[in-house]
Amino acid sequence: MPKLSETKPKPVSMTTPTRDAKVKQKAKNVPQSARFLYEQAASGEASGREAIKVFCIECMGYDREAVKECTSETCPLWMYRPLVKHAHRKSRNPTGKNKDS
Repeated sequence: MPKLSETKPKPVSMTTPTRDAKVKQKAKNVPQSARFLYEQAASGEASGREAIKVFCIECMGYDREAVKECTSETCPLWMYRPLVKHAHRKSRNPTGKNKDS
């Protein structure tokens, strides 16, 4: 019996032929301005920030201005939505000082 430290989990694929086909079909309906980012996020090649950006843009009907005016404050991504400066977002600066200080 192998030791626990000797066993490696098998990589899990995030895609399936069915999902790939659905993503490809949906990408056809995504406006050209957001299509590349959508495809990157759907394939797992986008950063977290980019994935949030395309999620918000898609949620708001591909209207970038609507993302800025989003009123869905209970959305877990609301604080991270793109195209908006969040003065009320907590700083991750290890010194505890605001970057603007």
